[in-house]
Amino acid sequence: MASATICIGLGFGDEGKGSTVDYLTRHHKASLVVRFNGGAQAGHNVITPHGRHHCFSQWGSGTFAGARTFLSRFMMVNPIFALSEAKHLQHVGVADPLALLTVEREALITTPFHVAANRIAELSRSNGLHGSCGMGIGQTAEDALARHDDVVRVSDLLSSGLTKKLRALQRRKLAEARASGSGGGNPLATVEMGILEDPSVPESVFQAYSQFAHRVQLVDERWLPDFLDYFTDHVIFEGAQGVLLDEWWGFHPHTTWSTCTFDNAMQLLQGTDTDVRRLGVLRVFHTRHGTGPFPTGRADFGEWTKDDHNVHTPWQHGFRAGPFDMVLARYALDAVGGCDGLVFTHLDKLEGCAEVPVCWAYGHPDHIPRLPQRRPADLKHQEELCQFLKTAKPNYIEQKIADPRGHAEFLAASLRTPLALVSEGPTAKDKVSPP
Repeated sequence: MASATICIGLGFGDEGKGSTVDYLTRHHKASLVVRFNGGAQAGHNVITPHGRHHCFSQWGSGTFAGARTFLSRFMMVNPIFALSEAKHLQHVGVADPLALLTVEREALITTPFHVAANRIAELSRSNGLHGSCGMGIGQTAEDALARHDDVVRVSDLLSSGLTKKLRALQRRKLAEARASGSGGGNPLATVEMGILEDPSVPESVFQAYSQFAHRVQLVDERWLPDFLDYFTDHVIFEGAQGVLLDEWWGFHPHTTWSTCTFDNAMQLLQGTDTDVRRLGVLRVFHTRHGTGPFPTGRADFGEWTKDDHNVHTPWQHGFRAGPFDMVLARYALDAVGGCDGLVFTHLDKLEGCAEVPVCWAYGHPDHIPRLPQRRPADLKHQEELCQFLKTAKPNYIEQKIADPRGHAEFLAASLRTPLALVSEGPTAKDKVSPP
């Protein structure tokens, strides 16, 4: 019988999922990592003890550990970005990265036209930014929901009619961009409009897509269940983004068009005889990349993220940090129905700290330890939570720290969830499973 570990983020992303998956792949000698949500906007950093570094976007973070990657139908695949990522993987010693990819034919394709339209729409919002990654994810998902005839899937990549479909998509996205304001006169929009206006781009895109499709393995929906049925391997399911950005459980409109819970992974596992363990990843402090509410965000915590690989971009802007928020952590756990274990990362940031603030509740004098949830999820309710969080006042306790691992144990116990793993640094050797 196969076994699987599902690894998701319980924050706003950037929790340390990549480093965790690298460790889990090595620990379980896993041969496969499954990507089950999001798309090319994922940025999962892995550093090996020998100094190799890569920010994994469309490959699983177990690649350095020898695992193949399966991009499921819940992924939004960007072949052009993948070709670029493959070059960097080759540069850091992965011999034939594209040969390590198995891609489900039903997966959606994010085209350059989705990316351009996404960036123009965000620039047109001026002061009402959503905090988009500028990677075309929302545009891709929205097109699929609207059932447009020009939606591109992996199964289309070798079709003789693909160029015609790309031209139709380019024309539609150009019309949408003009209707949204063409970027509001922002100079950054000029390049993106050029992609939507240049008639030669669809043919160039087709050539890149053909190269990608001929180099990877394309499969149908039976491939993963058959793999799990016929092999006794351990498989790692690697989530992207975080539950606090989930399309239904995040704080609308500052969310991603992606299901960041365990749901997609469990659907892929449905009907298989697989032993499953569900892990949620958190830092010992909270972070947020991009706009949106962040109750515990504090300038004095900027030092805690100075070594991060996150950078300021025109789309997400700065990277914020602040004390651990027990209210948001409880909310994320409630949204996913709990976890089998928690992974706490960045314990090395606690070295030398005699005590550290932890947000236990919101409100002065009100005491709000838990955010209300509505099932089924209701976007109006999520908008109301978003507005509340923008003005929420954290109530802090100063938690004394005898040692960093003890602090992680305290946080896990407070969340009534077993502590599965702690990370005291960026590499797999810095990970420790509690006794």
